[in-house]
Amino acid sequence: MKLTKIVSLTLCLVLALMLICPLTVHAYVGDPQWTTEVEPVEDYAYSFAVVGDTQVVNRFHPEEYHKIYKWIVDNAEEKKIAYVMGLGDITDGDSSQEWQRAQESFWLLAENGIQHSQVRGNHDSKERFELFIGGDMDYQDSIQGAFNDKMANTWRLLEIGEVKYLIFALDYGFGDDVMAWAGEIIERYPEHNVIITTHAYMYRDKTTLDAGDECPPSETGGKDGDYIWENFISKYENIKLVLCGHIDCDNVQITEQTGDHGNKVTQILIDPQGLDKDLGPTGLVAMFYFSEDGRKVKVQYYSTIRGDYEVSSEITEFTLDVVEPTAPESTEPAPTEPSAEPAPQPTGFMAWLQKLIAMIVAFFANLFG
Repeated sequence: MKLTKIVSLTLCLVLALMLICPLTVHAYVGDPQWTTEVEPVEDYAYSFAVVGDTQVVNRFHPEEYHKIYKWIVDNAEEKKIAYVMGLGDITDGDSSQEWQRAQESFWLLAENGIQHSQVRGNHDSKERFELFIGGDMDYQDSIQGAFNDKMANTWRLLEIGEVKYLIFALDYGFGDDVMAWAGEIIERYPEHNVIITTHAYMYRDKTTLDAGDECPPSETGGKDGDYIWENFISKYENIKLVLCGHIDCDNVQITEQTGDHGNKVTQILIDPQGLDKDLGPTGLVAMFYFSEDGRKVKVQYYSTIRGDYEVSSEITEFTLDVVEPTAPESTEPAPTEPSAEPAPQPTGFMAWLQKLIAMIVAFFANLFG
């Protein structure tokens, strides 16, 4: 009888504590829903593959990490993948082992002729990002320019048919100096559709990340999403798309804002780290399928490890107000930015030698780091 009373009293106490101090459970926007029965996207001209935070897979499931990029390579031709964008937190613990795994996957893309860009997340140190990304000759050769000659803030041009893109990969919490630098480049290419990729910009409630949200860059001296919108994104008419990670969510979060010129800016949050923690490795890749004119975009969120689709996103397609292509007025090349242009890159034996040196540096970093 005493035991029954003790158990009853204990249960009542636990229930009372739960009511007073409920357990903090992470609430995602929408529960994940998985299926293999997804209609393939057929009416498209090209696609972009976007990889959100890979930190959990890289650190805790290293044997699965390579599957993300192998799937991209294996499907590049069939799915017409024109470009791959990473959204930061490449690593979780910033270890040499994690960076080496990532670098090998990026080399796999380069070896198969697939261009890509990477941004630094808050889990990726500046030093190792520059060591492993900056030491990659193929990556350096793919850019048109870099802020202060560092790989943390870079830009490149991409032309697919008549659609012209100017793609930025910008650092975690990038500041006013980078905004001014990027703004000058954007103004130089008014005929290009600008895509901004950075790590921290949106929150899971589809608003720009601010100081009241969890883990804002301002906690460590960076700029939050609301500041970046007000002082940079909203100012330029040809910024069409912003992609970010950092804040985990079950599905792809898509929202739109109107810029200062009345232009529509589509903003998208892609970060599967919460699912990787809760379910085990997913290796999710957001596939963006574009119509020939670049206006209509269909999105599918595919797990390269599970082999199925996450389909709980509220919006699976959207339109972009792309810049109309115009006939060139002059054959003269556009003026360039001396400080931002990459130096001529070595080819042949010298390129091989530099890659070998990078591998040796990575080996010793792994040995002693």
